[in-house]
Amino acid sequence: GHAVSLQLAFGLAVAEEALQFEHRDLHWGNVLVAPTDQEYATFLLRGRVHRVPRRGAACVVIDYSLSRVSLRGAALYADLADDDSLFEAVGDRQFDVYRLMRDRLGNEWKNFEPYTNVLWLHYVADKMVTALRYERPATKLHRHYLGRLRAARRALLAHASAADFVLAHAPAHAHAHAHDHAAL
Repeated sequence: GHAVSLQLAFGLAVAEEALQFEHRDLHWGNVLVAPTDQEYATFLLRGRVHRVPRRGAACVVIDYSLSRVSLRGAALYADLADDDSLFEAVGDRQFDVYRLMRDRLGNEWKNFEPYTNVLWLHYVADKMVTALRYERPATKLHRHYLGRLRAARRALLAHASAADFVLAHAPAHAHAHAHDHAAL
């Protein structure tokens, strides 16, 4: 759970910085997790390479239909201002996140507001803590990483963006190296 949430946060952070990206629909069904033998996920953020331990799990994000991005100075986005059904739905916390996004953006969906990524990261962390079933929940290692995930969930909402969060809370073992153009 913790390794997946860190990969997700770094992926969003890189996209925020490079493209003013917001996913805007990062509910549980849009976060795919698969087993991997790859030891690290590598992210380039603000000129530094960050190696994030995968701990056997690779995270992939899908469904960009509600996303927002800036390309060549133009904002590409889904205008959700008149989509009442999205904001009236109830039953899962994801529907609260849509309303929180609308409030944060003032229903102006063209605007870049990376805090929407923070809201979704918090939602995913909450699902990982409260709704996931883990294979070996009694192990000391599991309890350690679940504790770290809970701490991240508590800290998330105080940050303005995914980039702000990962740069403040990336563990020491998410090695950062000065970007070397020849190496990449």
